[in-house]
Amino acid sequence: MKNIFEKRYLEDIDILKDNLIKYHPNPYKFLTKEKLENEFKALEQSTSLKDFALGIMKSLAKLKDGHTELYPSDEVFGTTNYPIKIGYLTDGYYLLKTSDKYKEYLGKKIVKIHGKDMEEVEEIFSQVIPLENIVSLKYYLSSKLKEPVLCKELGLNDGGNLVVEFE
Repeated sequence: MKNIFEKRYLEDIDILKDNLIKYHPNPYKFLTKEKLENEFKALEQSTSLKDFALGIMKSLAKLKDGHTELYPSDEVFGTTNYPIKIGYLTDGYYLLKTSDKYKEYLGKKIVKIHGKDMEEVEEIFSQVIPLENIVSLKYYLSSKLKEPVLCKELGLNDGGNLVVEFE
């Protein structure tokens, strides 16, 4: 990392690694010790605070433990959210709440986001959501889709609007 926070980031990586190994019941269940070390080493190549946070989210998601994840602060991903509530029902994702501007779409099934079908969107978000099972993915994806900065970092918007296609 080439910035003024380099030393602090490196200290954060060491603290995270030490505490994860010390307190997690089984940090090597899905990753070997070497692969976990490589995950932490890769964090050192982060070029921004967002990149660093996203790297930690991806690394922790590989543990597949819903109790071990990073919720970046408002300083990292901001406080602005899309004015939507999405939920997974029996056969897909639906728009459950939104602002008056988009009320014509309430109750409609979502088939694509940013040109990607929902299975591909799930695959993209599975990089940052610690998946204990498919139910946890469907549950947490609904809330993560509200976050514009996270969507942008994962390639699901162009830095502005969330482009949603409905059935």
